[in-house]
Amino acid sequence: MESLTFSFPPTVEALRAEAATVRELLFVELQNEYLPPPEGRWSHIETAYHIHLTEKSVTRGIQKFLDAPERHEPKSEEELRAMWHTMIKVLPNRSLSFPAPERLTPLNPPSLPEIIELLHSSRAYLLQMIDGHSYQELASISFPHPIFGALTGVSWMTMIAHHELRHIDQMRELKSA
Repeated sequence: MESLTFSFPPTVEALRAEAATVRELLFVELQNEYLPPPEGRWSHIETAYHIHLTEKSVTRGIQKFLDAPERHEPKSEEELRAMWHTMIKVLPNRSLSFPAPERLTPLNPPSLPEIIELLHSSRAYLLQMIDGHSYQELASISFPHPIFGALTGVSWMTMIAHHELRHIDQMRELKSA
């Protein structure tokens, strides 16, 4: 992947910008031609569909906890920064394999044009959902991630972007498979 440099996103606007940068890369990547995937691997279409399913699921989780009356004390910038550093090191590491939860497995994906529309839709849903919520609100809700444990809304936003980067790398591997 071309060299991208990310900085810890200390505001909702920075979280949105991080996600937007990565989504632009995904749309560029989806314009490429791909070889069929090796046995047991996802195609670029399945991978893009998985990205959509994941984003939609995470957005629902964030929304559920933002709508709930319970909150914990907002995580400190130091705690948020530590989780961000962990995620940006672990998620891009393609030598580590993480099985997708069954509900996020891309079975029977639609066509690529339909997936692109779904990706636009799930991103619009995410951005609409976080509009009107502060960074502190996102830092005061948490729900579990299967690898990282409890993540705040802030950390889930980072996970969305860097999970997507991981799968962009996966698609690029299919061009040279």
